[in-house]
Amino acid sequence: MARLGLIALLATLVACSYAAKFSDCGGSHARFLAIGVPSTIKVQEGFTLSVPFHARVSRAFTSTSLQVKLKIERSLGWFGHQNICGLTGGFCDRRVNCAQLNDVVNKFLLAPKPHFECPFTVGDYNFPLNIKVPKLDIPGAIKVLGAGTYRLTAEFYDNGRKTGCFKLEDVRVQF
Repeated sequence: MARLGLIALLATLVACSYAAKFSDCGGSHARFLAIGVPSTIKVQEGFTLSVPFHARVSRAFTSTSLQVKLKIERSLGWFGHQNICGLTGGFCDRRVNCAQLNDVVNKFLLAPKPHFECPFTVGDYNFPLNIKVPKLDIPGAIKVLGAGTYRLTAEFYDNGRKTGCFKLEDVRVQF
């Protein structure tokens, strides 16, 4: 469970950057209009990250859970990118229900906590995500090998239909 929390935190942190490049990659129910993340994210206890978030839901979701598919890639410079999802023990492709989503909000986000209906209803979701890095026991090798530039693609599915998607690129992670 601690590893899942660390991976969830890292995925959330990677999904947050101001100078990073953000794009919406389509979907039938939702459009991601803005996700602001600093170009460099420090994974250090107490570091607080404020991420402006804006999405628009044009069609109500019908399920209380979503299939979330992540693609997290670390830059290898001239050698391209390496998908690190194989190292996460299945974290990159999982079902997330309303209770789990609320648990993440309560554990990792500071006030003001976002308010939303689950399943998601039609409307604009525009709020800051204020994330404080908790105490993490990260081995030295992970700190050295894990630091670098990342890109993330997050796809969301409701009953097998792609409902939303966003991409972040050029996010630097430091430990």
